[in-house]
Amino acid sequence: MKTYFIVLRLPGDEELKFSEGHMRPVNFWEKARIDVNAGKSEIVSIRHDTGISEELRAHLAGLSGFTTYIIFNACLTEAQVQDESILMSLAKQVIDKAENEIMVDFDEHFQLVSVNQEDKAA
Repeated sequence: MKTYFIVLRLPGDEELKFSEGHMRPVNFWEKARIDVNAGKSEIVSIRHDTGISEELRAHLAGLSGFTTYIIFNACLTEAQVQDESILMSLAKQVIDKAENEIMVDFDEHFQLVSVNQEDKAA
């Protein structure tokens, strides 16, 4: 097993945008849960190394408007990494428990939000 970083793209636009780059909208996690559980989100990157930044930048190059991405990590086998249903099930579990976040990066076109999984270790 290796630790992988998974980036999920949420649907929507400015309604999920954090104000001043750090203050989340009141309904952020609720909307994220609804969208992920309804299958409206997509995995845009999964890697076990630091190349995730380059993949995200390449994904952003083809988009217009504002986009929200969520990044989280998980220990997975190579077989699990290849199975999208496992990855989406894992994403649902992580988002369902999410209450806190860390803003990783943002600009006028996107924000990358990390789920603070340390809170749920117990």
